[in-house]
Amino acid sequence: MFENRSSAWIFWIVMIPFTIGLASIANGIAFLEDLGELPAGIVGRVLPVISLVCFVLVLISIVYFAWTNFKRASTRVRGFFWALATVITQILIIVVVTAISFLAASFFDFIEPKFVGETSEEVQNLELNILDSKYGIPAPRLGSVEHYSEWSIGEEMGRDFILVPLTEQHEQQLGSIDFKNIDSELPSDLSTSNLQFLCDVDNIEVSISNPAIREFLCRHRITPIRGSWNLIQVRQDWTVLLAYFPSHNLIWISEVEW
Repeated sequence: MFENRSSAWIFWIVMIPFTIGLASIANGIAFLEDLGELPAGIVGRVLPVISLVCFVLVLISIVYFAWTNFKRASTRVRGFFWALATVITQILIIVVVTAISFLAASFFDFIEPKFVGETSEEVQNLELNILDSKYGIPAPRLGSVEHYSEWSIGEEMGRDFILVPLTEQHEQQLGSIDFKNIDSELPSDLSTSNLQFLCDVDNIEVSISNPAIREFLCRHRITPIRGSWNLIQVRQDWTVLLAYFPSHNLIWISEVEW
């Protein structure tokens, strides 16, 4: 195919662009598949096959270009070094393109928002006990869980509990909490809560399913609501809000780390 072309021409003009192209297509499709962004239908089923074919062609091309450059060299020694350079170069291209694709997929997966809504009772109890051990909030003994959700975006995260006191023991435990703010407006800084997710009815994983509770808490985005509350400043960018609303008989615990 390249009878009238030099080994250098084959190496620079044909082999390198060919390898970069096939490796990019194979890894690009794998990247989209990893992110779950492949189109639906027959196209989504065909693309992974194309990726596999491209990868196989790259492997075949390593042998083909190495042999072609070996045969076209003026001496066997020169041919050996051309073939060796061909193999090393193609492998390096594949490694670099694959590494770039892997890092890009890892980065996009890292910043992709993740939401968790309904979880098992065991997981909820574990999270409640963590609030108790880390922040001294007796969450496991404050009421029945009406809502639990959590989210994460990169290193940012948040979780919310809405508890409803149902028993006398719940009421007694609630009465033992020393609220620093009694019947006061909650912090107007919305970064101290996760209302942007809790009030997003389209995000069914973490939004509050009870419409009455959702309507009450989400009013805070417009007009501050009142309750008894404490704000624990874990770090400058990390807060835990504990709020009790006697008029609605509910407790809201909102942890945010920005």
